[in-house]
Amino acid sequence: LLLPSCHRSTSHKTRAKSIRPVSAPQQLVPLMAQNAFDKLKLAHFESASIAIPLGTRWARPVVVAIHGKNDSPEMDCKGWSAITERGYFVLCPALSAAPNGDAGSSSPPCSSVECLADEIREALVALRKRFGRYVARNEVVLSGFDSGAARAVPIALQNPAVFPVLWLINGGLAEWATALSTN
Repeated sequence: LLLPSCHRSTSHKTRAKSIRPVSAPQQLVPLMAQNAFDKLKLAHFESASIAIPLGTRWARPVVVAIHGKNDSPEMDCKGWSAITERGYFVLCPALSAAPNGDAGSSSPPCSSVECLADEIREALVALRKRFGRYVARNEVVLSGFDSGAARAVPIALQNPAVFPVLWLINGGLAEWATALSTN
């Protein structure tokens, strides 16, 4: 085997010592909580629903699930938790902004893409703050069901580094086709 630019100025033993071994993922103590389903308090939005992968010893990915118009965050969290075999964190935004930053008051719907993107961003930060090393870095799936799928498309397209994987269920295809045809 002949490789161009393969000059040996140092011995193979010296080079081998300078190569850092790839570390295996760190095993953690089993994740415990009162319930597999809970609420995640947010400063500027209504509390998000979450599903927690109880007992995990490893950093786990996150599914952000945007529910449809006839669903609820709680119902979506339970459904996506079952679909992922309880192996992911499932984050289900309430799709409601807290008026004047006062979570818990009567909340208007988060109707714009920007509002929903801000809600998801705040919820991801809160999830990482609460569960720390149990939340895998850069492993986030954005999913949407029905009208939630249509709302997921522009967020995924505006943030491809944050949401490299997009799951659209029973909707969102027209928005996806439009976005592809204009790019």
